[in-house]
Amino acid sequence: MVSRFLSELPAILAKLALAVEIRDRSQVAGLAHQLRGIAGGLGYPQLGVIAGKLEEVARCPQTPAMEATFAQLQQQAWQALEVAPPS
Repeated sequence: MVSRFLSELPAILAKLALAVEIRDRSQVAGLAHQLRGIAGGLGYPQLGVIAGKLEEVARCPQTPAMEATFAQLQQQAWQALEVAPPS
C-alpha cells in the first residue's frame, strides 16, 4: 500500500500544482484533504500535517499563503519519495 501511494504521489502533486496555479481553492482543499488522510495513515505524518495546513489555507479565501504552503508540501513529498522503502 505504501509503495502504491508513493508511486501515485507525483501525479497527486501535479494535480495540486495545477489547482494552485489556477487558484481552484475547492480542488486544492479536496486533494489536500485526501492526501492528509492517506499520508498520515501510511506513516508520513509530517506530509499529512502540511497537507492539512494546505487544506485549511485553501478553504480561507483571504489567505494568500496557498502557494507557499504548497511549496512546503512539495518539498516534504519529495523527501518522502527519496527515503521510500524499496518496492
